[in-house]
Amino acid sequence: MGNALCWAPLTEQLWDPHPKLLEDYPFEEAEQGVTQNMKAPLTHYFISSGHNSYLTRDQLMGRAGTSTIIASLQGACRVIELDCYDGGSDGAPICKHGGTATKPVNFEDCIIAVRDHAFEATPYPLILTLENHTSAPFQAEMVRIMHKYLGEWLFIPPRVGCTNERWMSPEELRGRILVRTKNKKSIPTLQALTYIDIAKFQGLAEMNELPHVTSSSLSEGKLLALLKALSRDRAATDRPSRANSRRSFN
Repeated sequence: MGNALCWAPLTEQLWDPHPKLLEDYPFEEAEQGVTQNMKAPLTHYFISSGHNSYLTRDQLMGRAGTSTIIASLQGACRVIELDCYDGGSDGAPICKHGGTATKPVNFEDCIIAVRDHAFEATPYPLILTLENHTSAPFQAEMVRIMHKYLGEWLFIPPRVGCTNERWMSPEELRGRILVRTKNKKSIPTLQALTYIDIAKFQGLAEMNELPHVTSSSLSEGKLLALLKALSRDRAATDRPSRANSRRSFN
C-alpha cells in the first residue's frame, strides 16, 4: 500500500493516493487515542507501508535520500523498504533502485533517519524491509550499522522458545524495529536479526507449510486468479452434494 500514502516530497510527482482504499476506514484527525485491540497478531491488521522508501523523486532518474523516510515515519508509516547493494571500495553499503539511473544514498544515513524518527508518530513496531542484493562483507557492515544506531530498539528474536515461530502483537512489540528480509540470501548474523522471513509465494496450500513468521508478495492479478480458482473449486465440490440432495428429496 505504498502509494496509498501521500508524503510531502512526492506531491509534485504523479501520485495517486487511492482514496477509495480508505473510504471504509474514516479517520478523525482530532482522535489521538488507540481505538482498537492491539494485542492480536500482526497479521490481523492493515499496516501502513512504504515502497522504495529511500527515493525522493522518480524511480528511474531521481536521487535517493532520507527525506521520504523521515516524512513517511512522521506520517506513522510502519514499513520502510530499503533496496541494499554493495557500495564502493570504502565498504559502505548503499541503497538504490537497481537497474536504473537513480543516485544512491548510504545505508548508514537511512538507518540514522530511521533511528531519529521511528517512533515520532506512534509507539507501535516499525518493520524494516531489506531487499538484499549485497555480498557477505557488506551484509556484515549492515548488521554492524543496525546494531550501532538502533541499539535496544532492534528486535532480536530469541532462539529459546522460538518466538519467531509465531506472529507477535503490536502491543508486545511496542518500541521495537523488526527486520524483514530473505533469509536464504543472508549471512548468519543477519539471519539472527530477522524476525520476518521473505519467501517466494508458491500457492495458498504451500504457504501453510512455511515457517509461521513468513511473508510473501504477489501481484493483484495473481491474487485475483487465485480467488477465481478457489471459487471454481468450491463450485465443483458443491455440485455433487446439490445433485444428491435433489435426488434424496425426490
